[in-house]
Amino acid sequence: MECLEKADIKLFYFDVADRERCATLLRGICNVQTLRLTDHDYDEPLLRMPLDSVLVFHNLVELDLKNPCGHRKGKWIVEFLRCVPNLKKLFVDLADA
Repeated sequence: MECLEKADIKLFYFDVADRERCATLLRGICNVQTLRLTDHDYDEPLLRMPLDSVLVFHNLVELDLKNPCGHRKGKWIVEFLRCVPNLKKLFVDLADA
């Protein structure tokens, strides 16, 4: 997926295997320039998974991050933003649905 420029992804988790599949998907699209990411996990936020050097979005310039499940702990957002060093536009929505 090296030529992919834009991705709109909605993540849902049911078990540990789902988390690993989501991490693999994110590693596979790390060349995108625009990412719309919605995390629908009610138990814990997406980035409880370990971040590694493979999960760095060097080309990402626009990020629309939504967590409609209402996670009020914002630490995972800071961790994720460390993976997007060239970000120019950021939209964050953490409101309950």
